[in-house]
Amino acid sequence: MEIVEFGEGRKAVAFDNQKINLQTLGMETSNYAGIGSGDICLITKWSIEEVVSQLEAENVKIIEGPIKRSGAVGLMLSIYFNDLDGNLIEIASYDF
Repeated sequence: MEIVEFGEGRKAVAFDNQKINLQTLGMETSNYAGIGSGDICLITKWSIEEVVSQLEAENVKIIEGPIKRSGAVGLMLSIYFNDLDGNLIEIASYDF
């Protein structure tokens, strides 16, 4: 795995076309992640509009997005929500 920097000095570990973002200690809640929780990004082939519709149908509260972000292999369109354990879940599409 390779350490990469992105955004405003944030760090991640990357391997192949995957990237795991690391939370900055003390900044978890400003990034919408629960303290001690994970930050997971899932890539979809669905359009972000389809994902939003599905989440809204399930009463999932979207906390940010759609927003353009830097992914492991380029620019992507993302939405964010928390799971029941406080993990930050990002669903992103490179096709927009």
